[in-house]
Amino acid sequence: MLAAALPAHASPTPSPPPPPEEPKRTSTRDGETDIYVDAESEGVRKTDTNRQPREHRGTGPAPDPWAGFSKEEREVAEQTGGVPSANGNGEMVHLSVCLDDPTVSVLCPNYPGGGDGAPPAPTIAPEEAARRAVAKIRLTAKPPGLSPDWNKNKYKMLAVGFPVWVHADPDSLTPVNDSQNIEGLGVSLDAAKPNIAVKMGDGTTLRCALKGRPFNDRDEPGSDGPCSHRYQKMSPPDGYTVTAIYTWDVAWTAGGQSGVITVSNQASTQIPIGELQALITAPR
Repeated sequence: MLAAALPAHASPTPSPPPPPEEPKRTSTRDGETDIYVDAESEGVRKTDTNRQPREHRGTGPAPDPWAGFSKEEREVAEQTGGVPSANGNGEMVHLSVCLDDPTVSVLCPNYPGGGDGAPPAPTIAPEEAARRAVAKIRLTAKPPGLSPDWNKNKYKMLAVGFPVWVHADPDSLTPVNDSQNIEGLGVSLDAAKPNIAVKMGDGTTLRCALKGRPFNDRDEPGSDGPCSHRYQKMSPPDGYTVTAIYTWDVAWTAGGQSGVITVSNQASTQIPIGELQALITAPR
């Protein structure tokens, strides 16, 4: 029996290659257009950050945009306002970013891993931020302390020529340290003990109040104190107005810069000053 011989150069006809498998797909929505993104596997979803979104032009309902996301990821998104990103890397973006450009992937700020979701750099100038921070702190200014206490004598006043002891109120001398966040910029403040000028109401200004102290029973009546003043004339009916002017130099640091901002505040009180007249009578 003779067998038909095939040509030496002949070979079997190759089978056509199978069509590429259609990748699994998820979608996100930017508010106007459905965007479909490849999500072929868990590994791709977590590592492939170079995929580009493709418009969904079908007529059927869009797949669940949260398909493939864990419960934890969805909870984070709900807390931070995130949505599935449009580039298929499985992370999330701020809703505002997604609406502006669905191809951008930015992590939510509170999402574990942070990175691209860091808050934007502050745009406020450090000195302006410092001024706004200083305006928020409380620097206490109280009236100056004056003694002896004129309410303890029957005349309810101090006499012309009698020394008035002057001191600063301790509540106004407490240093203030504070830290604030102004438009995303951290500001540190340090206000040390203030300088004090006391206007006595008769044209005299004392700058010794920080050294002063109250008069007490152990002090000799009529003696001068560490910081004191003797009035030479009677006061108006309402008394002399005595004003303490406090001046703080507030040191600040912000955004790698530093400086000093001067702040002043004042408080006043009244002191009645009268004349004591001696009545001389002839002996009988």
